[in-house]
Amino acid sequence: MATLAEHRDALILADTRYRRLLYAFQNFSDILKAHRRINDPDKRGGGKTFDGLRFLTEADVELLSLYLVQEDWTGLATAQTFNMAELAFNLMNADTPSFEDTWSFGRVLMSVEV
Repeated sequence: MATLAEHRDALILADTRYRRLLYAFQNFSDILKAHRRINDPDKRGGGKTFDGLRFLTEADVELLSLYLVQEDWTGLATAQTFNMAELAFNLMNADTPSFEDTWSFGRVLMSVEV
């Protein structure tokens, strides 16, 4: 389990936006846990996670990263959250997701993109 500083260093060393995004996708859960350990070092793992993380296990994160870096996602955060999720679900050839699925997966994508 890497520390938040180690993840930050890895992201800084990534030479392209694509590689930073790919690293963040591949290490999202660990980065989130490392961030939580900063605020509460005695807390053990587990607890509530992003519901949208379950979709990352089904996604081709390399392809998803490649498509996401081609867009400028600045703008209204809520609209972009849905736009990112819809793009990802289309790439995954997923059935029409529910509003809740789109929102939860979009939150993960927005967190990684930032």
